Amino acid sequence: MKANKQKDFSKFFNTMLKMRKILHQTLDDTDGDNIPTMLQVQTLKTIKENSPITASELASRLQMSPSALTQMTDRLIKSKFISRKNDKNDRRLILLSLTNDGEQHLASILKRMEQKANQILDPISAKDLETVVTIFEDFLQKYEK
Repeated sequence: MKANKQKDFSKFFNTMLKMRKILHQTLDDTDGDNIPTMLQVQTLKTIKENSPITASELASRLQMSPSALTQMTDRLIKSKFISRKNDKNDRRLILLSLTNDGEQHLASILKRMEQKANQILDPISAKDLETVVTIFEDFLQKYEK
């Protein structure tokens, strides 16, 4: 039984690596200038969903070190996609928010990503896609406990 489980794991792992490669190649395929990385998109989404958010909370949510987050946010600030301000009540806290340009840029990127994802998923039947999504949701629910 252990040999079968190891074989299944190996097959699962290799399949996930191939899927990741396909997704990244397709979603990271640039159609224009100033296309952010997947991590930058995740950062912008997280800031939008939790704005304003402290730098330490953002680092925790993204599972990044504070120094890596600082580098990322510095690039996003330079691009004028986010703003950084000190908290009025506690000047030690740094609050991050999306700018109007950041909101528009994120919406544009998400729209493009959705279009590209639809291209990837087009050959898959709705029933098969629903099955895959259900499996992943079940897996995540068990993993995130």
